[in-house]
Amino acid sequence: SNATAGAVSNAAVSNAAVSNAAVSKVAAGAVSTEAAAAVSNATAGAVSNAAVSNAAVSNAAVSKVAAGAVLTEAAAAVSNATAGAVSNAAVSKAAAGAVLIEAAAAVSN
Repeated sequence: SNATAGAVSNAAVSNAAVSNAAVSKVAAGAVSTEAAAAVSNATAGAVSNAAVSNAAVSNAAVSKVAAGAVLTEAAAAVSNATAGAVSNAAVSKAAAGAVLIEAAAAVSN
């Protein structure tokens, strides 16, 4: 009876040790899986942040180009208006000169 009880007791201890080892492995596996998921999330977050950052840089560049185009167009408009005014002034002076010459010729005649 003692021998049988001892054997049964030893078997129970042995099974408990195996069971504890299995639980430890599962727990370690869970920790490992969780750590891998954390690394994966961190990596995904970094990639996502990089994409957002690139989009912001790209949008800023597009905005600057657009603003530059507007400024260039405005400068061209001012330049054209100025050139037109100078041209009109020259035409006016030429016309006034012609009128004066014609008047002087009439007086002379």
